[in-house]
Amino acid sequence: MDFYKNIPAIDDFRAVLNDDNYHTVPQNWLIAVADVKGSTKAVAAGQYKQVNALGAAAVTAVLNALGDLEIPFVFGGDGASFVVPPEAANAVCAALSGARDLAENVFSLELRAGIVPVSAVTGSRYSVKICKFKINDSLYLAMFTGGGLARAEDIIKADPAHGVRHFVDADYLKKHPADFTGFQCRWQNVKSEKGENVTLMIKAHPAKSATAALIYDEVLSGVQKIYGTDDAANHPLPLQNLRLTQDKKLLFSDIGINNYRKPPLKKALYAAGIPHFMKIGQWLMDKGKKLGDFDGATYRTAVRRQSDWRKFDDTLRMVLDSAPEQTAQLKDFLETRKNENRIFYGIHTAKSALLTCMVFDRAERHLHFVDGADGGYTLAAAQMKEQMAHSMRDSG
Repeated sequence: MDFYKNIPAIDDFRAVLNDDNYHTVPQNWLIAVADVKGSTKAVAAGQYKQVNALGAAAVTAVLNALGDLEIPFVFGGDGASFVVPPEAANAVCAALSGARDLAENVFSLELRAGIVPVSAVTGSRYSVKICKFKINDSLYLAMFTGGGLARAEDIIKADPAHGVRHFVDADYLKKHPADFTGFQCRWQNVKSEKGENVTLMIKAHPAKSATAALIYDEVLSGVQKIYGTDDAANHPLPLQNLRLTQDKKLLFSDIGINNYRKPPLKKALYAAGIPHFMKIGQWLMDKGKKLGDFDGATYRTAVRRQSDWRKFDDTLRMVLDSAPEQTAQLKDFLETRKNENRIFYGIHTAKSALLTCMVFDRAERHLHFVDGADGGYTLAAAQMKEQMAHSMRDSG
């Protein structure tokens, strides 16, 4: 049960590219995956915020269901993946089943959710290994390698028999409804300070698997050569542009998820009150005032620090604040590496970043998922998959 809890954490992001910092997941553990089916079409139809919100809501529900149990997970823009001990199977399946119902009833979207044993995806070609990256003393991001997560997703997509509802009985579902407490989507899109927001996905070419770690390290060095090593200058959440929204249209996902299955009066009160709470929160930040556990003087800094703007799950993912000339250099750099058959990549540019949050308390236990506005990770992933498919067609 405490496998992940006992893994020593690292606090240098570059170290997540070092295979020596990864630990093999026990064979009897499980991989759960949730993703929005048809997310690319949904994004094209303007539902990118709802797609993003459903991935974050699934994470929130799973963490609420597991209580104090610490598990590794990764948010992917249009979904999330989790690695859990077998004792947590019922709770995870119930949480993701509830997230499926939420997707259908609130957003008219289909959230595919399934579960497979780690043993089903490991062998000569795949493994599931985890690295633990420290955010603060009570908050960590999991990094993954070995290809097992992607393999699990492929299995779940191909066979509905792996759906979560096949692994938990109806009576348990009825007694354990999904809890989305802590989900928040209350920020304005965070405007780029340098002109563009770049969402980036990079995957080492499968033919280079033996040197994948070196390729990722080389790519990160190339990115740093273009952008420099000052994280604050490249972070997609400039402090001065972090502002809460009072617009009910922008609060649609927050209101829909937090009002799910509530009685009509509570729904009306929440929807009417949330813009006023956001006005108070913005005033506290502008004035540097404190109210309860909300410290307006430091909260924006904490949000930026406790965001997942860069991560690794067999794919290097980053969201960067980028000047147009930097974006052009980055595209040239990546295209050169692709033509050398070293990487596949996806890149999406927008004018701002999208921020979706889990807030269990405002002191330390809050995590903020960063994506590019207008469907950053979803559209970057589509581009990368097309490159991979094109390569397979050429080689086949």
